[in-house]
Amino acid sequence: MGHFLYVVPEFLSVLERIQGNVSADVKSAVDMVSGISQSVSTTHGSFCSLFNQTLAGFETIRSATGACVQQVDGQLADSLHKAAGAYLDTDEGAASVLSKFFR
Repeated sequence: MGHFLYVVPEFLSVLERIQGNVSADVKSAVDMVSGISQSVSTTHGSFCSLFNQTLAGFETIRSATGACVQQVDGQLADSLHKAAGAYLDTDEGAASVLSKFFR
């Protein structure tokens, strides 16, 4: 049995928008806890300094990871946009060539 691959450019555009939203959500999640170690330091003072140092390290790691995830999401959204455009261009080009043969 033959299986066919169908490409739906409109759905690629939907996926592109979803990835764009994911990127915004990741940024929001990273920003939400940004500066929490400073806040704990202010409210608890030097008593929690070791904890604050550890927390600051985790903030840095979380921020770097979030930035990487945002970058990948942005690249994926861009690739989906390009794929949809390339498919439509190819489809229209092939239709133009075929129409010349069947006039």
